[in-house]
Amino acid sequence: MTVKKFERRRVHCTDFSGVYVLHNCKNKKNYVGQSQRVMKRVNDHLTGHGCRDVYRDYKNGDKFYIHTIPFKGSGYRSLNALERDNIAKYSGYTRGYNKTKGNIG
Repeated sequence: MTVKKFERRRVHCTDFSGVYVLHNCKNKKNYVGQSQRVMKRVNDHLTGHGCRDVYRDYKNGDKFYIHTIPFKGSGYRSLNALERDNIAKYSGYTRGYNKTKGNIG
């Protein structure tokens, strides 16, 4: 979803635990994160309280696409595993904004 759509949805959506992907449409980099409150955490990134590199590019006008993956119904036993697999899937560590391959445990 676009940032604009996310902002509209965030107001009316019940927060949930899961993983989110912030995709920079200009440089094709991804940031993958996890949270017990995904909607709040994504908003944190867009307001300067998350990954500094993502926020810098967002404030400089790069367009971002947001993808959320709820933990419930994902088939994963841990949020850490869901995050790690998505960091690998979206190349968040090798070609993106992520500084680690994900949490251990």
